[in-house]
Amino acid sequence: MDEMTPEELRHNLDALLSVEYFPPVAVMHNGQPRLVVLPIGAYRCMHRASRKVVRVEDMTEQDIEEIANSEMPEGLEHLDEELKGD
Repeated sequence: MDEMTPEELRHNLDALLSVEYFPPVAVMHNGQPRLVVLPIGAYRCMHRASRKVVRVEDMTEQDIEEIANSEMPEGLEHLDEELKGD
């Protein structure tokens, strides 16, 4: 995850606001991450996903096929790091 100081965030805020998507950015304070800035779409997606539970038994064959054939949208490659863990 990219990191910024509060000063860098203030300096780059207009650039972040002018694009639809950007990877999450950790805002550092005293060398430690204190905040994460992310696009509203990513936040809403996380919020929805945290409330939706689907049991595998309840999935249709079409659901399973769609998941198996799905591809990640361009620009989200940084999320691959999330699968690797710390």
